[in-house]
Amino acid sequence: MDTRLPAREIDSVRRCFEHTHLDEQFYALAKTLLWRNEAVASRLEAAIARGVVPEVELHESQLTLETVALLDLEVPNGGLLQFLWNRPAWADWVPVSLRSIGLPALAKAFEHSMAEFISRFGTYSEFRKKDSLRAYSECASEFSFEEFDSAYFEYGEQVYAKTIAFVSQSLGDFVAGLANSRNEGVTTTMKKAKTSSKQGKEDSPAQPINAIYHEPPDWREETLAHVRSLIKEADPEVVEEMKWRKPSNAMRGVPVWSHGGILCTGETYKNAVKLTFAKGAALDDPFGLFNSSLEGNTRRAIDIHEGDLIDEKALQALIRAAVALNTSVKATARPVRARKKPKGA
Repeated sequence: MDTRLPAREIDSVRRCFEHTHLDEQFYALAKTLLWRNEAVASRLEAAIARGVVPEVELHESQLTLETVALLDLEVPNGGLLQFLWNRPAWADWVPVSLRSIGLPALAKAFEHSMAEFISRFGTYSEFRKKDSLRAYSECASEFSFEEFDSAYFEYGEQVYAKTIAFVSQSLGDFVAGLANSRNEGVTTTMKKAKTSSKQGKEDSPAQPINAIYHEPPDWREETLAHVRSLIKEADPEVVEEMKWRKPSNAMRGVPVWSHGGILCTGETYKNAVKLTFAKGAALDDPFGLFNSSLEGNTRRAIDIHEGDLIDEKALQALIRAAVALNTSVKATARPVRARKKPKGA
């Protein structure tokens, strides 16, 4: 069975490049070239059921796109541990795929994290043979894939941009019967998509992030809106963006605040609003706001639950400290151990 996309689907590939946002292009390509391609989708589904990667049945470029797409579905939600737990068969393809799309530093971070993991828990196959919930809890409480998770967090849209560039150079491996004239058509469309972003540049930096407040708000949206106003008040020069649009967040993306680098992100979960500070471990937290992700070497988070009162001055002080850290020569400061709040505080 030919696992390339049928020639009749060329127009659908062309339309993928017309999306405004890189992340939307990324997932449109994954959906069109892999998940909606019956031949590829059936082999991927069978491979996942068997717990193996269909290396013989698919082209290397297809495996690369699938690996990066699965990685991006899992890592922003639960880190590398979630990816390894849900997609263990694809682990060996991660460094290969990241190097294929042109991110060797991220591939090295993955290899370093895996080497630390193996030194503590043995091979991943041995780890998986243990009682599942117990093994996962043990790893989550005692080990952090901090190097890779932080690197992935920092690379952000480079993952999308480089994957899209890789796919555009490998269309012949995905699409059957792609004539030279049609290939030029795809290239032209890509250039058009890049130049047509002028309208987006005219929008204010905060405009995309406003979209998350258009729906009738519940306590989480109201909390996030309040946090947003505090951040903007603490740092009037902060840049607001929506990043990492993907199916798991209904393509709405994650609010990101930056100044000299990422300050923090804001995510809504069923029972909490989570503010994750990219370099939180290097920030002093005299008021003990950090109450989540306390064991890592880089990030720290604040989980805000329904009914919680936000210490506005303390949060704004933390934002200003994060700005100072990003814009100073002390950006490599050693982590400060977070203080856990005593129960009942």
